[in-house]
Amino acid sequence: MKPLQFLLPAATLVLGSYWITHQVGTLAEVERGNLELKTKIRSGSVSRFDQPTETEEPVIRIGNDSHPPDWKTILARFSQIKTGTPYNPNIINQQLGAMDSDELLAALDEIERLEASRREKDWLVAMVVGPLMKKNTEAGLDRFIDRLEDAGSGFLDDLNRAFGQWVEDNPAGARAWFDRQIMAGNFDSRTIDGRSRSRVEFESILMKSMLAANVSDARDRLAGMHQDQRVEVMQAFQVPELNDQEIKNYASLVREQLMEEDSNRVIARTTARALIQSDLAGVSLQLDRIGATPAERVEAVKQVWSNIEMGFGPYRRLSLERIDAARTWMTSQAPDADVERMIGGTLAKAARQGSLSFPEALAQAIVYYENSGKEDGLAGFLESDVAAEHRAEAIPLLDKVSDTEVRTRLVKKLESGDR
Repeated sequence: MKPLQFLLPAATLVLGSYWITHQVGTLAEVERGNLELKTKIRSGSVSRFDQPTETEEPVIRIGNDSHPPDWKTILARFSQIKTGTPYNPNIINQQLGAMDSDELLAALDEIERLEASRREKDWLVAMVVGPLMKKNTEAGLDRFIDRLEDAGSGFLDDLNRAFGQWVEDNPAGARAWFDRQIMAGNFDSRTIDGRSRSRVEFESILMKSMLAANVSDARDRLAGMHQDQRVEVMQAFQVPELNDQEIKNYASLVREQLMEEDSNRVIARTTARALIQSDLAGVSLQLDRIGATPAERVEAVKQVWSNIEMGFGPYRRLSLERIDAARTWMTSQAPDADVERMIGGTLAKAARQGSLSFPEALAQAIVYYENSGKEDGLAGFLESDVAAEHRAEAIPLLDKVSDTEVRTRLVKKLESGDR
């Protein structure tokens, strides 16, 4: 998948999303609106907007005219969008696309001189970013190098995709630019935790390009990072997107360059993301593709359970069927993992969120205990807050817990009602 294939006209997406958001106010409708805009652009059906109708305001011409871009007027038009005044962002995008990189850079200077809030300026900047990155990626990245850590700017994904396309088109040039910027301190962390999100993202983009083409260079580059940074970079990969050769090299680098505990965790997290994109079968596929070891599968089971607990993928709402499928899958992947305790906790969560009644969840916890002969699942269920809320029903199950230490702790929790 090419990084820039989503770099559809920034003006179209920014203004289109803004207009739709103020009109309808829901994410689903915003997404549908953006899809309609993209379809119109591709089909050429936006030509009717080229000339104003009797009910439309004259189109603002902003580029390649005898006059410089009138950004003040364009900004003012945002308020008209809110009130429903007909307005077509595609025209602005077409005109921006006709400007060269010097004109686009000058437009950014003009925007910065406006008497407007940072947020309002960034609305306009986001319109220019896409066209500028297509015309001159290096100049565009140089322009925004001091804002790569600015999570509130709203156009950082465009910068990441632009760098990814540059790496694909000219890997040597992109890498040389990146290394110069690192040496200049432009990717140093500016946060209290000492982490640089943009450095990690750019490193992972560059590293991916090396997996198939030059794995020895990838190994050397990774070896030059400190251990925490290696973990962050390799954890940023989307494993399902790697081809067979890339995933083989990826796994080799992770296992060679990271400490075993970190290596197991990174492989677990990157493969478990398949749950979000597909289902448990998708996770199995990625574990098999990467040749996961027993230890890595144990970690993957823990990560999948964590994803389930957070409601990812098909587990947004829990059900007995889904919990049972997860338990079966987890046990098959890692028999040595503490599956019963994890599933006991998941049953408790289902009762807490209301997808199961407490008696239903309790009954299923007993079924799993009787089938497995393990007390861990009951303990995982009984130590939950929802069990404390229903202690009259939960306390009789304490007789099934033979571990004295665990039983004493649970008795104290349930009898006191502590959460």
